[in-house]
Amino acid sequence: MILARITRAVREQNWVAVAIEFVIVVAGVMLAFQISAWNEARADRREEAGFLHALAADTRYSRDRLEQTAARLEVQQAALERLHRVHRGEADASDETISADLANGLFYLSWLDVNESTFDTLVGSGRLSLIDDPVLVGLLQTLSASYDDARSTIDNEFQTTYRFSDPLLLQSADMAAVFGANERYTTQVPWSSDIPPAPPASNDWMSDRAFGNVLLYRAAFVGALSGQIASLTSDLDAIQTRIDARLRAIGETP
Repeated sequence: MILARITRAVREQNWVAVAIEFVIVVAGVMLAFQISAWNEARADRREEAGFLHALAADTRYSRDRLEQTAARLEVQQAALERLHRVHRGEADASDETISADLANGLFYLSWLDVNESTFDTLVGSGRLSLIDDPVLVGLLQTLSASYDDARSTIDNEFQTTYRFSDPLLLQSADMAAVFGANERYTTQVPWSSDIPPAPPASNDWMSDRAFGNVLLYRAAFVGALSGQIASLTSDLDAIQTRIDARLRAIGETP
């Protein structure tokens, strides 16, 4: 219909009418594009809100697990310190105390229990740019790299444990007593609680240089991981703050 009016106006050389019809056509096209853009932006914000809520849930989960890990590392570091005092001859621990400290200090490996599923989905689908907060995106990327650094520390500690700590314990320690001193191990191996006590044995092996070196190596890894856990917790707090702010900015309740 508009095309017919333009054609008639051109035939009649009514250039004012032609200009008016042309403006109407252009305005209509621009309005259609604008409405389409608004609808697309609204859809993007709804999708962004869904991802933000999922990221917040991942953040809460990860922070809770990291707090538990931090508390466990404190127990481990304290056990290693007590064992090293025994190694130096500065403390005389009972067999029961030694078994508990061996279980908590050397017969334990940390793992990184965090949830990165939402971030991995955003990256894998190429939708990370949907999060319209460059600072938040940067924090998420930094956090992912920091998780990898922590995993590297854990892997290096595992190698040290596998090569040095485990052979030393298997050769010298009463592992039945170590299992009996920690509920976690007796839960995993219920029949270990029925193993009769081993005959009294000398703990002279604990004064050996190899034992002292193992304690120091493990303590160094525990200290490094503790620092990384503290940094990760701080990063998660910053991320949670940005997520809440972004949700409020798009009219969502954190």
